[in-house]
Parts: sequence; C-alpha cells; structure tokens
Amino acid sequence: QSTENYRIDLGIPADAIVAGFHQRNDDLIFSPIPLNAFAALRKKYPAESKNWHFIIKNGSGLYRDQAKRLGLENVHFLGRTPDSASVSKFLNTLDIFAHGRADGETFGAIFVEAMMHGKPCISHYSPEGANAQPETMGPAGVFAMNEGEYADLLGRLFTDSAYRNKLASKAKSHVESYYSMDKCIAE
Repeated sequence: QSTENYRIDLGIPADAIVAGFHQRNDDLIFSPIPLNAFAALRKKYPAESKNWHFIIKNGSGLYRDQAKRLGLENVHFLGRTPDSASVSKFLNTLDIFAHGRADGETFGAIFVEAMMHGKPCISHYSPEGANAQPETMGPAGVFAMNEGEYADLLGRLFTDSAYRNKLASKAKSHVESYYSMDKCIAE
C-alpha cells in the first residue's frame, strides 16, 4: 500500500471530504446513481458541500458526460493506472468509497481494497446482475435499494463524521476476518 494520495495533484484541500470509486472503462457497467446522488446533495447542502469532492478513477466516459450535464463542481477524474500503488494512492485520497455499478458485483474485490485502506463503503441494488455488495462490505458498508436511499445514505456519510468513522473503524478488521490470505487459505 502507498501512503501517498492525489489531493495535492487534484487541488483538493486536506480538510475536504472526498467520495469516489474506481472501475474499468465500460459503458455497460455505468451507473448514474453515485453522481446523481452527489448532485442532489450539493443542492440539499449548498454551504457544507462546497468542501465535498467526488473522484472517479478510470470508469466509462459516460461519467464525464453526466458530471458535465449536471453542472457538477468538485468532481475529478483520474485515468487508468493499473498498478496497485496508484490504486492505493487513489484509495488514500478518499474518505468514502461510493460505489456504483449497473450490474452489481459477484464479490467486489474493490470493496476489499477500499476496506484494507480503512474506508467505509456504500453501494446500491442492481435489478440486473449480482448484488453481493452487502455481504462483501459487511459492517463497514451500507447498501441502498434505490437512488433516493443512496443519496440519503451518502448524505449521512458526508455530514455525520461519527457515523463515517464508525463504519471505517470496522473496515480493516472485517477484511482481516474474512479476506486475509491466511483466512482464505484456511477456508
């Protein structure tokens, strides 16, 4: 794991609250939910949200189109860098791993990576595909059944530092209990 982050590179203040996710560049897995929720929160909390940021690493070009269409400020995009050090650097930049994917996850190694970095996670239900996200995230994440619920949960993660820290505090122990090399070999 890297100890670096992208905040200086992206012009994000050290005290900002940052959400985001990474995924492959594939229009078929694009989900409008995370950025729609971020846009709704920017309207609901105009003063507080000035110091909130959202980052997408890699991902479909549809996210860039969506951010532009929604007129979103404080949304940043990072290109594809497949090495583990850059993924770690990306995850160190976040306070919240805010996942979205049209077809859900069958397991979601990206959640394990985020939790290894002590990040609370959020994801949403997919009517088409797998929905193993709640099981993978365990006590370190929250799962929304629809876009409105996602916005409410993401809003709580942005506004309630005690709640955010409570979920984050469970992340590393959950990973160690269920996804460590020793645990996987033993299973």
